[in-house]
Amino acid sequence: QKTKADTKVMLSGDMKIPMAALDPGFGRDACLLRFGDSVSSTDGGLVVLQFGPIYTLDINVKSSEPVEYQILYQTKALLDRHSVPYGNVAIDVVGTSLKVAGIFQKEMSPDYYQYNSILGVTELKFHPNDLMTPRQLYGTRSTESWMAMSKFIDRCQIKGLDADTIMELTSRRVHELNGRLRIEAKEEYKVRLGKIMAGRGSPDKGDAACMLL
Repeated sequence: QKTKADTKVMLSGDMKIPMAALDPGFGRDACLLRFGDSVSSTDGGLVVLQFGPIYTLDINVKSSEPVEYQILYQTKALLDRHSVPYGNVAIDVVGTSLKVAGIFQKEMSPDYYQYNSILGVTELKFHPNDLMTPRQLYGTRSTESWMAMSKFIDRCQIKGLDADTIMELTSRRVHELNGRLRIEAKEEYKVRLGKIMAGRGSPDKGDAACMLL
């Protein structure tokens, strides 16, 4: 509450950068396209990231049109509606999502950002004053992404989060293994939250938010 991550602020039209994140999901989870605007300082550091609309893309598995192209055409239409350059899009490239990313690269932009949650943890510090790197602190790339979101929220640099995303970001457990932090696995989260809150499933909106960051 004190960080006011659920509130919106006025962003300068000359400074804001429109962005989007696509998590194809492919049947296991929802196919989400999430929008936001970032404002950076003159040295390139993030000042604020304000989240915008979230869309669940409609997938018709009975259609003669391949699922990948259904996702691509809906994504293109929404990016155009929100005036997001195709190069300002992050796409999950793990597993079957890689096929969507390949088509996007070929038909829309080769400059999109590849989000790979199973890569190794990076050495990039969230803040210059941090004493340790993410690789020293976290056991997985997903954990690094989620903890980065937590730190940016604590510094009041995140705005416009919806209630569902806030719930997912704050309800996913973190544990220590071999001296490093790890977030709760998706399958474990689904089972645990399903027992507590009927209808709750995968933390897809939280994942897409971290992709955008």
